Amino acid sequence: KNTPKAIYVTNTGITRTENIKICSGRTLFAASAGSSSRAIVVNFGNFFTASTIPNVTTGVVADWTPRIFATICGVGGGQPNATGMKITIETSSVNATAMKLSKPVYVNWTAVGF
Repeated sequence: KNTPKAIYVTNTGITRTENIKICSGRTLFAASAGSSSRAIVVNFGNFFTASTIPNVTTGVVADWTPRIFATICGVGGGQPNATGMKITIETSSVNATAMKLSKPVYVNWTAVGF
């Protein structure tokens, strides 16, 4: 058995231990001198079963400021689903005003479903 072992609990409370799928990637948010926030849609294609609401985690990779925040939602709002998700990043500065995305930012993400 060369597959990872995992436990996935659905939104309805059902625990799955078989046929779990892990999808992972890195999304580049290019520098944008005129903006303090950006959004990118990530499509999962047909990777997950249609009824899956994947558990998604993210991590921001930027060496120029620690004040970058990432949020996720479904492509049309709500929860990410088998179709994909939208990742939005936003910056803030010490005095609570947004600073511009002067350099590229990467968001690493991992989605777990079935």
